[in-house]
Amino acid sequence: MNRASTSSLRSVVEELVATRVLAAETLLTTGLVTRDEAENAEVSEQVSVIDTELREHAIAAARAAAVRDREMPTVAAALDAVRAELGESGIPRPDDPAEDVGGEKTPKSASRSADEANS
Repeated sequence: MNRASTSSLRSVVEELVATRVLAAETLLTTGLVTRDEAENAEVSEQVSVIDTELREHAIAAARAAAVRDREMPTVAAALDAVRAELGESGIPRPDDPAEDVGGEKTPKSASRSADEANS
């Protein structure tokens, strides 16, 4: 074999290798794109399910808050009536902490019965 034919053969082989490498890269890229699209669709579906659950929880929380707000005056009135019957009308409400003479907030005791047991 002479130099010219060796060079020509080398050129043909290099071209064949380059063509096959390009074909392999194309197949790999196509496979990766297909896999990425499938994964993205799956993640999108999972996010959609989570969004729906969060929306349902938010709606349920809003409904519960509305029920609480609607029923709170009745519950507070019943609590006031019970306190009045027990003669404990001077017990401050949780949203109205007692203030001492200096105008500073006083710490609340754990419970009245616990205070009486300690005396």
